[in-house]
Amino acid sequence: MNETKNLGGRIDSYRRRYYTWRIVRGLLIAGVVGIGPWLALSAGAFYTKMDSGFRLSLLILYAVANAAVIALGIVRPWLQMRGWMKGMSRREAALRIGRYYPEIGDKLWNTLDLEESSHVGYSRDLVEASIEQRALWMRPFSFTAIIPWRRLRPYALMFLPFLISLLVIWFWVLGILGRSNRLDGRFPIDFVWSLGFQCSDAKW
Repeated sequence: MNETKNLGGRIDSYRRRYYTWRIVRGLLIAGVVGIGPWLALSAGAFYTKMDSGFRLSLLILYAVANAAVIALGIVRPWLQMRGWMKGMSRREAALRIGRYYPEIGDKLWNTLDLEESSHVGYSRDLVEASIEQRALWMRPFSFTAIIPWRRLRPYALMFLPFLISLLVIWFWVLGILGRSNRLDGRFPIDFVWSLGFQCSDAKW
């Protein structure tokens, strides 16, 4: 039964890795959706004359979009991984694994069938021996290796320019604050809040 338990653990490990992949993808998308529009809206508010109603509409749309990305891309797969929300079952995981490894797809599905069946009319020892033999045969196949980590590369490439831009702006603001602090001994925190949607008011 050790190999049988090991097979179930490997399927569960695949499910955890899959949800981890989805969470990482959600974080990258949240970074793009959070930083990119913020930079664009801040520049638009500074260089154009937007009325307060239009800016408020954009702010609400921005907040809703970010909340949706965080809820669907991060919170939901995390809850599914923790088992607090219905997610991928072992059978669904077996189907995914079987599509990647066609040579074990049927055997993996049948093994799960044998584990979940009542074994009526069959010797329990023979059924367990069959399950153990199938699980042992499938040991060389790595289930977690099929997680498509490389497919996250486009998301990372989209996120990096926005992150670099944000860091440049952040250090630039810190430099301005530091110079202002040396000049008059005060820390002009109001300047930080004047960035973004409020900066256009200062320009007017």
